Amino acid sequence: MLAEPEVLRQYDVLMSANSIYFLTSRREYRKAIAAFHEVLNPGGVVAVMTPNRYHPEEATTGLTGVQFLPDRIAEWYVQYRGARSTYADVRLPSSFELQWWFRRAGFEDATVVDAYQFTDDNWQRHFKPRFYLTARKPE
Repeated sequence: MLAEPEVLRQYDVLMSANSIYFLTSRREYRKAIAAFHEVLNPGGVVAVMTPNRYHPEEATTGLTGVQFLPDRIAEWYVQYRGARSTYADVRLPSSFELQWWFRRAGFEDATVVDAYQFTDDNWQRHFKPRFYLTARKPE
């Protein structure tokens, strides 16, 4: 069991808005996504809105490209620029990673939706400042 016993109810819809990127490792992401799967009813839907790793301006600091630096250098640079007291508590996911992790956790229809133009159906949606990912638990 992954979720705490007091929250082991079944839900039809889950929403994570601007919070999942505070999970700092791939292991934490996989554990959270597995917990989403565990508490959703069959056919239930999860929606995740998060800043996009591939957008040039990093969402939590406003600094260009800091999310592409090695951890130690990113931490130093963020503190040097005074953007945040630490950068160790942030790991921006890419839309490709989240899709992969949701599919591996057993979700179907893991789809990236452009947060600014919902009808955009091309590769550019993966590079916007924020994106939504929706996925459905199989019946």
